[in-house]
Amino acid sequence: MSIFYMNGKTFIKDFVKNETPDSVLGSQYVLVSNHIRKQGKYEDQVITQLELLPNQRLILDYEDYEDEYEYITGYKEQIERNAIGFLATIIKYAVEDGMTIIMLCSKTEWQYKFFPILKEFVEEKFEYPIYDYKKFKNGKDGPYSFDPDEVIKICDEILKDLKESQRRKTLSNYQTRMAWIKSLKKKDLKKELKKIGYWDPCMDREEMEETLDLMIED
Repeated sequence: MSIFYMNGKTFIKDFVKNETPDSVLGSQYVLVSNHIRKQGKYEDQVITQLELLPNQRLILDYEDYEDEYEYITGYKEQIERNAIGFLATIIKYAVEDGMTIIMLCSKTEWQYKFFPILKEFVEEKFEYPIYDYKKFKNGKDGPYSFDPDEVIKICDEILKDLKESQRRKTLSNYQTRMAWIKSLKKKDLKKELKKIGYWDPCMDREEMEETLDLMIED
């Protein structure tokens, strides 16, 4: 299925009115908004992701930008820094599970024109199209073809890199490193020690933890 974006007014006046109840109730919703709140019995279908909303600095400076390139660049950098993993996850979900995902902001937030920038970013980074719902329904945006296998490959690579980056960050700090080591089951401690060539069957758990901490300290 696909990922669409719209504002709250379009959601009420167009999406809910024109789509079937099964489509409305069967979609996953991402609130990219400080003004729209999730509530009611359909909360499980709704995720709030404020990292996709331009940060306060970008919004405050929006009217002052003499060249829109600065705003576009700043917003894309924010996505790359804070929301790339989230995007990889939901795009993979949409492609593999055939889920329709609706991104929503308020009418006020819509004026900051960040969704078209997000659309461009996703198409460049993931080779996957997302759509302005209203334009899509009017035949002015898509549908566009894409290679599902290539999209999944890109998503998996991004998620793998993020996982490795988080692991390095965890292991670089004594407190978080020890918390991770102590969370490991004994068989996993053994596996980690074997991986780095320091497994000794005579070690008790405390010695295993100390050895692993010492060996991955750097």
